[in-house]
Amino acid sequence: MSTSELILIITLFIISGLSLYKKYSKKKHSEIDSDKHDQSSSLFKSDSSDDNYEPYSGK
Repeated sequence: MSTSELILIITLFIISGLSLYKKYSKKKHSEIDSDKHDQSSSLFKSDSSDDNYEPYSGK
């Protein structure tokens, strides 16, 4: 193999590795954002049927 072939092969590996990294980091980043959104929306749910707390009920 000549030097130019080695440089070409190494460059192709680097480009393919970077494209895969971008693909999976974007996918993981969107999963993290959706998890944060799900958690923040569930923090303030007031429709819990197990919650029998009645403030100022005088009990």
